[in-house]
Amino acid sequence: MHFPAFLADQRRLRRVLSSSRTTLATLTRLHALLVVSSSQHILSSLAAAYARAGALDAAESTLAASPSSPSSIAAWNGLLSAHSRAGAPGAALRVFRALPSSARPNSTTFTLTLTACARLGDLDAAESVRVRAFAAGYGHDVFVCSALLHLYSRCGAMEEAIRVFDGMPRKDRVAWSTMVAGFVTAGRPVEALAMYSRMREHGVSDDEVVMVGVIQACMSTGNARIGASVHGRLLRHCMRMDVVTTTSLVSMYAKNGHLDVACQVFRMMPYRNDVTWSALISGFAQNGRAVEALDLFRELQADGLQPCSWALVSALLACASVGFLKLGKSIHGFILRRLEWQCILGTAVLDMYSKCGSLESARKLFNKLSSRDLVLWNAIIACCGTHGCGHDALALFQELNETGIKPDHATFASLLSALSHSGLVEEGKFWFDRMIKEFGIEPAEKHYVA
Repeated sequence: MHFPAFLADQRRLRRVLSSSRTTLATLTRLHALLVVSSSQHILSSLAAAYARAGALDAAESTLAASPSSPSSIAAWNGLLSAHSRAGAPGAALRVFRALPSSARPNSTTFTLTLTACARLGDLDAAESVRVRAFAAGYGHDVFVCSALLHLYSRCGAMEEAIRVFDGMPRKDRVAWSTMVAGFVTAGRPVEALAMYSRMREHGVSDDEVVMVGVIQACMSTGNARIGASVHGRLLRHCMRMDVVTTTSLVSMYAKNGHLDVACQVFRMMPYRNDVTWSALISGFAQNGRAVEALDLFRELQADGLQPCSWALVSALLACASVGFLKLGKSIHGFILRRLEWQCILGTAVLDMYSKCGSLESARKLFNKLSSRDLVLWNAIIACCGTHGCGHDALALFQELNETGIKPDHATFASLLSALSHSGLVEEGKFWFDRMIKEFGIEPAEKHYVA
């Protein structure tokens, strides 16, 4: 290719720059020739080509050196999009802030930048972007509003999400789905179900995405009736039921005690992941069917899957319920060999040893752990109380105070119970009084019972 003559053919040059097959080496040579020939007007197209090729630093420096104009916003959007695809939301936000005044941002610019803010969880940065977008006339733009809904829902700012949603002149299915999922994530399942009802009243057709949100809301509220209705709707309308949808159904049925239905859904699944197994095992363990939970745990391992933390916690709970110390020790060994230690696993193992009658093993485990949260401290204090070791429970409580971790209602319930069961009545009265006056904790029924 004879580059100098080629530069004169602007249409052909732009066609090459817009092609996804143009190599980075070719772009670099073109860049040098464009600079030498003072063809500055084509640099924004070159920057967009660099961005498509993944050379983001070159794209940014080329854009910064090119003459700025309203039409150059397309190249800046290409750079924003490339940073988003590369998983670099911070870089995308920096590019937005570096936009020259003559490059007027459009709907795509604001949408990409708000998406970057959502990934960063940066509500302050998003607010400045929102103000600019609304000032530029994009306050009712469906793409900008959808990006704002996603941002607020992801960050748990549901009041702001409601204001944006109510102000949208046209609400598509994505907007409704985002609101349902946002309420579920924010721990407001009743409002998620109410939003779904509004969606149906407005005649908006549902899909698998919104159905997953509704199923999760039913799981949280314990409303298996609506959950079963959603399940039936999925089947009647032949909607695609992937592993996420079916796992949500298994979790919903299992958590609400409908274990036989949960098993039916589980057995019909063509593919199950560790989350699916965990949901079913947890359902059996938490509903008093420990032996079946452990049978499922063994089946999971026989299928060649490595159990995740939640499956292990549920299996340990089942071992504690039926006193299977040997299997509990085996699970403890598996955790030490295969997984990174977590406080939630430590608490479950400690609780298993306690309920299986092995106080010594529980104490050894606690002493070995360098990272201890309040839940773990509460567990070891309760463990001592269960075994009638009130003095040990009190010593641990005083050690907890020295760490700077503030005890809560559960801590005092465990301590007072331990002192009571060990016959240390006066000590119990003393700490009951200090709980109120020094720690500012109002006594509940569990404290009086202890």
